[in-house]
Amino acid sequence: MELAELTELKTAIEGAPVEPGPIAPGLIGYNTNAGYVCSRCAGRIMARGCSHLFKTAIPHWADRSQLGGVCALCNRQPINH
Repeated sequence: MELAELTELKTAIEGAPVEPGPIAPGLIGYNTNAGYVCSRCAGRIMARGCSHLFKTAIPHWADRSQLGGVCALCNRQPINH
């Protein structure tokens, strides 16, 4: 886990809207260098205008067997939004 990227994500979510922007159906979250980020937290950060933080992230979809783990920002288990 990269601490600098995790700090940047935590800073971005602090000023993010409470409700996420549109979330693609079946998107569970993203695997980033800072760890797994659920689609709800990612959507909030993107709604703030910080989508560049997910430029190199790998998306996790509900129809795939891969699970991301616990969200590094909200500590939730992966769920399909």
